[in-house]
Amino acid sequence: MGALYILGNGCGTNSNNIKPQISPDTQEKQSPLADVHIHTDCAHSPESIHRRAEEFQIPAFRGKTVEEIRSIITLPAGEAITPAKNPEEATQKWNKWYECLKETRKAYTSPKVIALLIRDVVEESANNGVGLVELRLSLLSTVDTLLNNLGLKDAPPEIFWKYAREVFDALIEALKDAPVPTDLIMSISCQNRYKPKVADLIRFCIDYRKHLIGLDLTNEKDNPASAYAPDIERARGDIKFLTVHCMELMGPERGWDALTLNPDRMAHCLRAVEDPKLVEELARRKIPLEMCVNSNIVTGALIGGIKKHPMPKLYNAGALLVVGSDGCNDGSTLADNYDLIETSFGFTPEQMEKLRENSFRYAFRNLKV
Repeated sequence: MGALYILGNGCGTNSNNIKPQISPDTQEKQSPLADVHIHTDCAHSPESIHRRAEEFQIPAFRGKTVEEIRSIITLPAGEAITPAKNPEEATQKWNKWYECLKETRKAYTSPKVIALLIRDVVEESANNGVGLVELRLSLLSTVDTLLNNLGLKDAPPEIFWKYAREVFDALIEALKDAPVPTDLIMSISCQNRYKPKVADLIRFCIDYRKHLIGLDLTNEKDNPASAYAPDIERARGDIKFLTVHCMELMGPERGWDALTLNPDRMAHCLRAVEDPKLVEELARRKIPLEMCVNSNIVTGALIGGIKKHPMPKLYNAGALLVVGSDGCNDGSTLADNYDLIETSFGFTPEQMEKLRENSFRYAFRNLKV
């Protein structure tokens, strides 16, 4: 499928990939492509699931074609790129996207299968020109899904954490010879249903600290980031870096709240522009903001179309911006996100190169400890 383009408030695909010309000098100076925001369970391709389903006889997908799997795990192309017009449509779109995600997770039938599916994400990223990958693993929901698929729903804690270790150990093994440098970030959901497990997850992270480069607070709706301050503080002596999903759905007050944790990066930040003082503070602190423009459309987080995206305003206000693919299980790539930014916002080749440079420079492995 051609790269996604959303022009004005209309939507479409451009299989010709027509882009502004980049001078040979700029091309030679291009920074390595780093994906600093990609979720393991949101980036599985139909081709990967098809291959693993045949290899491991995964019940939900065995015998299905790639296109049949695509129709199960992704929104229809026209629906995926059609922007939500109001909050009600945004909620409906998110719910439909999340149903697709739940279907995707039916492929999680063993620790080995999970690890190999995630390994496929890295290989596909490398094949699409990415030279550095930061993977975000939502271990709690991944293990919950695995146990449910195995008929072990509501398993006791000792069983849950046994499988958590098996999943993580299998992932470490699968990524040993990854085709590009790959770092793991542990996502910690702020959903109420996972709060009782957070303390144990932090202990788990400390035990596996040699294999984790950072922590990620996500799913901001139920609880603010500051509710997890004691847990994060316990881990940050062992795991240096922190990023926070913020203002994807909630207002600027969540941005101010997240700043109390001194994050190294913040993700999405769509609603930060509602508070100019907050934007000024983000720029003053030089906190990199992770932009995932394609997923903001697909998940319904952005209302009103790509021209409503705050990225140009944040850029013009001096905020430090980096780019990630996020992953929508829709086949979109990091390069598609750069194409969408370039064609929708009119950024110059030099500005696009600055985004690439920032994304590589502010990848956690490249920051000074």
